Formats: sequence, structure tokens, C-alpha cells
Amino acid sequence: MTPSKNIVSVNLDNSNKLIYHRWFGNPMIVDSNTYENLLAGDNSVLQNEELLSDFVSSGFLFESEEYEIETFRNAVNTNAKPILSGENMYSLDLIVSQRCNFGCSHCIYFAGNERSNHPDTLMTFDIAQKAWSEYLSLMRKNGKKDLDVHFGGAEPLTNWSLIKQILNSFPSDLQKDEKILWSINTNLSLVNNETITYLKKFEIEIHTSLDGNEFANDLIRTDIAGRGTYKKICDKIDLLYSNGLYISNLAVTLTEKNFEYFDNTFVEWVSEKGITQMGLDIDLVGSPNINPIQAADKLVSIYWACRNIGLDCAGTWLNPFLNIVNKDVRNEVVAFCGAIRGVNMTITPKGAITLCSFMSTHIGNVNNVDNIFQHSSDYQKLVNERQPGRDSHCFGCIIEGHCGGQCHITREVASKDKNYDNIEKMCDFYRYATTKMLEIYASQS
Repeated sequence: MTPSKNIVSVNLDNSNKLIYHRWFGNPMIVDSNTYENLLAGDNSVLQNEELLSDFVSSGFLFESEEYEIETFRNAVNTNAKPILSGENMYSLDLIVSQRCNFGCSHCIYFAGNERSNHPDTLMTFDIAQKAWSEYLSLMRKNGKKDLDVHFGGAEPLTNWSLIKQILNSFPSDLQKDEKILWSINTNLSLVNNETITYLKKFEIEIHTSLDGNEFANDLIRTDIAGRGTYKKICDKIDLLYSNGLYISNLAVTLTEKNFEYFDNTFVEWVSEKGITQMGLDIDLVGSPNINPIQAADKLVSIYWACRNIGLDCAGTWLNPFLNIVNKDVRNEVVAFCGAIRGVNMTITPKGAITLCSFMSTHIGNVNNVDNIFQHSSDYQKLVNERQPGRDSHCFGCIIEGHCGGQCHITREVASKDKNYDNIEKMCDFYRYATTKMLEIYASQS
């Protein structure tokens, strides 16, 4: 057996090491001697049958380097097939509005060229109906009964009349055993008694955003006039609660403006509100004065503070770590996000198709949905180039197979602004954050 050249080691405090495979993951804690013997191909390691079995199954030992590479490539090709054919898709994301009554300077939604140039576009029912029809046909073709419909955009409630029309119309097309799981991402400011009635009737999952306590939030999450929004959002949360409705996910964004003012007291407030999941991310691209290591340390600290009080903390920055710990490309699809796993069909107000709410790269149109799954389509090209092991920029990176080239939006913004340094900055951030997470993970294992 040949030791893999793709083993990555993380030094631990007690002279042990956490090792994992840069493609396959499978973290394992070993002592330093065992690690050195493994790399050297020492027979004493190979004679321990239990350890040998663990090393082989984890991908640390292979018959040859060529066989290891072949195994990896075959796994990636196999996993890509259901993505490329559309079998993995399950979510219809309707960008019903590009209008917003807030004026948040860090808003990722307006990072794309199209949305910046056409900020007032509203989706029509004709576009929504066409998207629904194509989506429903695809779901039935793939034998899926649970239909996921999400209302997104800059602020979807600015097109409330369309949302009402959709809610009253789409269910009439369902067959036996089919059901729609509704969700919405809203700043809550336009919630009123009528929207509450519909939210309750259709059991719509509610996602919103708040960026820390009042001072921290109001530094970046403002209305168009530049006024803080904390009180308005909290009042609407209380209104929802008084009507038996709850927030499913609260998204937090940190920038260099509110970074130093966000602390664990807000985490405790979120938990006390009964919110079970908090999304946490940082806008490093738009925050040149925040060092990637400083950012990673802060997010890692917040994550474990959430864990300690039973609050589920999510965020794109966690994806490489979670992939290393939980996934092996030989058994399942591994990608940076759901977009690259091919689970989202996002429809813009004009009917273009993207892979997530925030991407500006079009991969088709509602009038030719079948075409996106054809050989060498824009969709297939994008998905193929973002599969693990296919980006030369990532070759040899310690999180190569688990990050897969990070968020595609960073690349879009870099291309738009002609500033590719931000890609490297984010790479440094993801590597450091993932290593820190693995160190703490090992100490708690």
C-alpha cells in the first residue's frame, strides 16, 4: 500500500495530529509517531490490522497514486451526472422583486450587474406561472412529491400582489400526495395583518436578517434614508410572535462597520427569542480593513458560543469544514453550496435562470428549461468546472475537494470589478477558518 500524498495534518496541543484527506475528508486523530510512520510507509503501521483498515477506508493508503487519482475522478464524474441532468433539483426560487425599501450598503443581492442596472424590476404572474409549470414537470419527472417554493429578491413583499396570486394559484395544480413547502426571505418591514393571514394559512417558513444589537445593526442595515432598522425589524418579529408565527432562520452579516460591535450578547438574545438557526457570514470583499485571520477567529468564536447554548449556527464559511467532517466524495456529492450541487432553480423577474438568488450568471431561461440540461449547455459548463479537482487555481490547496473554489459570487464580483486579489483573500480566510474549526472539533472529539 502507498501512503497518499494528499494527507493534510493539523497540529494539536497535545502533540497529536488531526489528519484528513484533501479530497475525501475523513478526519482522524493520531499521535505524531503514527503519522510519521504512515507517511513513511512503515510496516509497523501496516501490521496493525484495525489501523490499516481505518487508513485504507479513509483514503490515507492506496494501492498506487494512479489508482487514488482515478478513484477521485471517477467519483466526481459519477456524482456530477444527476446534477447535470437536473435530478438533484428540488427548489424553485422566485425572485419576485428587485425593489427594496431598505438601503443596506452591503447587500449581496445588488452585487450583480443586471440587478444594479435594473433595480425596480417586478416579476409578472406569466413568468411565475411558466417557471412553476416547468419546475413542476421536472419534479414529477424525477418522482418528487415535496415541492419547495421560495420567495426571494431584494424585498419580495414589495410585490405582494404577485405573492398572493401565486399562493392562491399554484396549489390548484397539485396531484395526490404532492405538497408545497413555502418559504420567504424578507426584511419584515412590510408585514401587516394581511400578510400575517397568508403566512399562517400557507405555513410559510420565514427568514429574515438582523446584524447584531441595535447599534451594530443600524450601522449597516438601514432604510433608504439611512435610518437604522433594528427597532422596526424587532417590532415586526414581536408582531409575528403575537400571532403565533416564528422566525425559522435569522441571517447576520458582518462588515468592517459593525464587526467590532457584534458580540455574544446578541447570540443569547437570538436564543432567548426562540430562534433555532442563525446564519452568520462576513463581507470580506467589501471590508478591506478586516484581516482574514481576524475575521475567521471572530466567526469561529461566535460559532462555538452558539453551539454551547444549543443554537444552530450556519454560514457559507463553514461549508469546507462541514464537508471535511461529514462527507466523502466517494459516497456523495461534495460542493461548496447548494448551487453547485444543482438543487436550486432560481428565476429572475425577467425569466432568466440562475443557480442561486445572488448569482448574476445566467444559465438559461424559463422558455427553454430543457435546454439547460443538454450537453455543453451553459449550466453544464458551469457545474462541470466547479466540481472538486477541476479548478487549477485550487490544486494542492489543503481544502481543495471540500471548498471547490469557494462561492461563485466572489468570482463574479472579482470579474466585474477587475480585482482578483479578493479571491486570494477569501482563500486565505477559508483555509484558516477551516483549520481553526478542525482544531476545536478535535479537542471536543
